[in-house]
Amino acid sequence: MSTTYFGSGAERLIDAGTKPNLAKLTIARKIAAIALSMWKSKEKYDPTKHRKQG
Repeated sequence: MSTTYFGSGAERLIDAGTKPNLAKLTIARKIAAIALSMWKSKEKYDPTKHRKQG
C-alpha cells in the first residue's frame, strides 16, 4: 500500500522524519477516531469539520 493512499497527511509526516509505516498508522488512527465519533453521535461526515486550517 502506497503512502499516497493516505493523502498528503502521511506525506507531511514522512517529510518531517516519521517512518512510513508509523505515518500510515497515525493517519489510520485519525480516520478510526473520526469514524468512531461519528458512529457514536450518529452524525454525517462533514469534511470541513475535520480539516485543519493552516
